[in-house]
Amino acid sequence: MKNNIFISWSGEKSKQIASCFYEWFCNTFNIEAWFSCKDIKIGELWEPKIQDALQQSTRGIFFITKENVFAPWINFEAGAISKGNPENYVCIIRVDSHEIPKESPLFHYQNSSFNKEGICDLINNILIENSDFDEEEFKKT
Repeated sequence: MKNNIFISWSGEKSKQIASCFYEWFCNTFNIEAWFSCKDIKIGELWEPKIQDALQQSTRGIFFITKENVFAPWINFEAGAISKGNPENYVCIIRVDSHEIPKESPLFHYQNSSFNKEGICDLINNILIENSDFDEEEFKKT
């Protein structure tokens, strides 16, 4: 099953968390996700790679910090994933901010905290369509 999941970050803190999440997520669930740090090789033009990944993705996981909530690329990527299609998910994980400010375009997306409950909800929402996903088995991990 191709999952077309795009993992987004901006800034060093968000990048480190996204990287750890990517490794855990892909290895635990044997799922392919797109992550710029892994999918763009040194020397490659990065913008066409990101554009292509965004065009193919129907799910995005965004690691939002106080520092990047207004970052242009994060907001661009969220809009590109959404594509105005209610079937696409822009999954906001609030790393260290209590709320997404109303002035941010990200405010309009349902979001979750960066804690066990939030990550479990995220995984459940993303993988629920995967018939191989066993929620009870996941809760044990």
